[in-house]
Amino acid sequence: MGKMIQAICRKCNTRFSVRQGDGSRVHLLHCVRCGREKAVKIQEFAGHCQESIIGFFNTPEENPAVRQEFLPVDARKYTALIEHKAGLCVCGAPFSMIGKPRCPACRSSAFERDPGSPKTRYY
Repeated sequence: MGKMIQAICRKCNTRFSVRQGDGSRVHLLHCVRCGREKAVKIQEFAGHCQESIIGFFNTPEENPAVRQEFLPVDARKYTALIEHKAGLCVCGAPFSMIGKPRCPACRSSAFERDPGSPKTRYY
């Protein structure tokens, strides 16, 4: 489950929103250079290897309704396919599932939760 917080940059004190993690319908990636985010819809991605994705989330052991040929994909291959689908950021660097959110003003990845902001929201 993904989460959204209000953050304060430790370098320049800019306040901004940070979304991290996957939602129930999207994989959230961040650019490895500038931190911009890009959401890849799971449904959109499923067209490339739907059987493998179904198996990735629902193995026959977890859900007997899933047919045996829906085998899980290797996690590295799955991640590589998602990152390939995301493409390149406008800055020219790739999006990554392990990329870090960054301050929109100075691009620092050093931030903390804004103590004056509302609770963490989940999506």
